[in-house]
Amino acid sequence: MKKISLFLLSAVLVLSLSACGKDEQRADAPSTLSTGQSGTQQQTANAGITLLCDGSSSFSNHFGTESGFYYFTQNDKIADGLFGMHLMYIDYATKKEVYLCSDSGCRHDSDKCSSVYAQGEFGIDSLPFVWGDSLYVLNRGYDNDGGVSYALGGDPSSPEAQADTLYRMALDGSSREKIYTFPDNITTEKLVFGDGEYLWFVTKRLETEYDAVGNYTASTDRNLSKYSIERNEIVDTISLEFGDNIYQTVIGAAGNSFILNGVAYPDGMSEKETAKLADEEWKEIYKNSSTVYAALDCENKSKTEIYRADNKAQQSACTVRDGYLYISGGEGIIKIDVFTGEKTPLAALAQTYIYFTLSDTLCCTSLGENPDPTLYFVDMKSGETYHSTLTNRSLGWQLDILADAGENVLAVYDYDVSEKSSDGAYEIYQYRYALISKDDLYASRAAGWMPVEMAGSGK
Repeated sequence: MKKISLFLLSAVLVLSLSACGKDEQRADAPSTLSTGQSGTQQQTANAGITLLCDGSSSFSNHFGTESGFYYFTQNDKIADGLFGMHLMYIDYATKKEVYLCSDSGCRHDSDKCSSVYAQGEFGIDSLPFVWGDSLYVLNRGYDNDGGVSYALGGDPSSPEAQADTLYRMALDGSSREKIYTFPDNITTEKLVFGDGEYLWFVTKRLETEYDAVGNYTASTDRNLSKYSIERNEIVDTISLEFGDNIYQTVIGAAGNSFILNGVAYPDGMSEKETAKLADEEWKEIYKNSSTVYAALDCENKSKTEIYRADNKAQQSACTVRDGYLYISGGEGIIKIDVFTGEKTPLAALAQTYIYFTLSDTLCCTSLGENPDPTLYFVDMKSGETYHSTLTNRSLGWQLDILADAGENVLAVYDYDVSEKSSDGAYEIYQYRYALISKDDLYASRAAGWMPVEMAGSGK
């Protein structure tokens, strides 16, 4: 059980809206253009550089294939004295949620079960993903993937984090084995790309400085690290530090390049310098900054600027797909060809925050104190907009879309929830999943929900 206030859940939903991803080949692009999915579709191992999963917030630990949906539960009690996570699977054909365990008599309450990931061996923020004919788990702890943080207090003697590791197994969860351990003091970010027989990870070192008031944590030695599945080793690295004081976030891939963005502060200020500013002072500095989008060629390791956006106008979200960069903010969404830099307006609407990317549409919502809980879908080619008024059935909150399932979409569409308490909180006993066709979703047809038979609490 989990007690969640309205404010807290809203904050979690806002955090989950920043995923960037999904690139697929377009007819007029160079033959080297990559394909990618951001954790929503299984890709073949010869599809080029592919964004597999981009968990932009804590506990978005899932991956969808063409057939089903893998996800980790949050840290929970497996049995007396055993804590950890379960790896669950939702089969789209049968519309059933199951523990990822092939033993029909298993109670899923011991570390002998293939669905159990015990605490101590696995991090709390691990990522499952499918590449080729195998299921992988990037075992990692939670860290501030946003790059820098400044916090009050802190213990300089805190123990070092456990090493990140990579596991591989069959698609049914069997034959799980640890195949790679990252070097000591190396942390992986919540991002994975596939490229033939290679996997790409963003790796870094975390350094923490302490002063009389608090502690400052920053990432150093950030690299795109190329891991060979065949050789079971890191075979190449590309630095993400270019001497320009811009913290580069990897948001997708196109052709032979990774797509990056970062904030260029005035007078060359660094993230470290701005992190310690008071909120109002930082806001003023940010208004005079720019968000820079660039392509990083993975062969010659050179960076080329694609587009620069003035941060006086709010730039709220971006995604890369089919060789185009989509940027939302202000009063609409623009579309930029990453090969030519050509910029065109795509759609003008108020609800411009890109919440999720389906195969051919952007799913958008609004932010603010009283955000519109309904969803808006923008066709990525024509700019046509669909307004879906469907919301969570129990509480009327925004739908939590989880995966593109071909003609359908997988979402958390309902809760088993308690009555509202005096402090405005609800106790959520179960997150209820369902499939719905894209046509029914866009047309707001609630009768189109196809509920998933749940085996657990859904989180």
